[in-house]
Amino acid sequence: MAGSLPFLVFAGGYLTKVTLENQSTIVIHHQACSLKSTPIRSDNKLIIQLQNCETTMGQILVNNPQIEEVHWAQRGPATVWVIVTFVKPYRYEFVTANQQYQVCVPSCKKILNQTKTVQSLLSTQQTPILFSIRDTTFHIPLKGLDINQLIDRSIGYDKMDLLKDGLPDFHSVRDDWLGSPRKHEGYDIYVDKTPVIAAAPGKVVKVGKNRSAGMYVKLHHGDEIYTVYVHLHSVSVKERQTVKQGEMIGMIDGAAGNAVTPQLHFEIKIDNISVDPLPYIEMFYREDNQLLDKIKRYKEKLQELEKIRTVQLKAWLEKNRGDK
Repeated sequence: MAGSLPFLVFAGGYLTKVTLENQSTIVIHHQACSLKSTPIRSDNKLIIQLQNCETTMGQILVNNPQIEEVHWAQRGPATVWVIVTFVKPYRYEFVTANQQYQVCVPSCKKILNQTKTVQSLLSTQQTPILFSIRDTTFHIPLKGLDINQLIDRSIGYDKMDLLKDGLPDFHSVRDDWLGSPRKHEGYDIYVDKTPVIAAAPGKVVKVGKNRSAGMYVKLHHGDEIYTVYVHLHSVSVKERQTVKQGEMIGMIDGAAGNAVTPQLHFEIKIDNISVDPLPYIEMFYREDNQLLDKIKRYKEKLQELEKIRTVQLKAWLEKNRGDK
């Protein structure tokens, strides 16, 4: 019986909770737990093994485009695993603090500096900022719009054609009413008679026109980051031209391409993959609770609009089959 006591009596610590701070720092709060070994990096996962530790299973949703999820669970009588799943291999820093372990993406020092400077950036910058990626600050790509107007004119806009134009958010379904559904790879901002400007300094790598896009411009900003501006009525730049941040590259003047409503389809590509800009906006404006509350309300509204659109789509398809 004496040999079984270590498995029956636990005299160690406890993992109390895991939290997310500043949308970029995962904080593991504990009482008297200790590291079993150096954190393990396996593919896109970071595994933090705690010994002399107990916990209850848990998970938190992370509003960070680099992190997919964080969860933790008991892995043995006195062993707890905290697992951070990244979207893809990415830099992080692991820090030990008093009764805490911290995982910062990409570094704790950088996050602290960003938190201190966001408000000063917002107050001194004349051109409104959209977000920051890999040390590059991107501005709103439409002249005269501030961040609240951009949100109101995108996921908060209420005059869109739900069926034919689709919803404005990233990865919403398009063209299902035509029988060829696809995922939306950008972010729509509903404006008219508005100059389109370069979100960041870059080089024009493509100026084109086709039936679905109308006129469009693609810019390269270095570090494998691209932005694409679609549904333009006119273009004011040429391929291989270098543009400054805020320089006019085109114009929205009426619906162009397959757009039903005048709009800018704004797309950002990182390492040749289209990504959702909204999490980057939320991360940059993480100190602006009013804006974050507005975004939350509009997200809930989009869910309701998606249900309405589903009904519209069913009615359209039934009518279309009946006409045939």
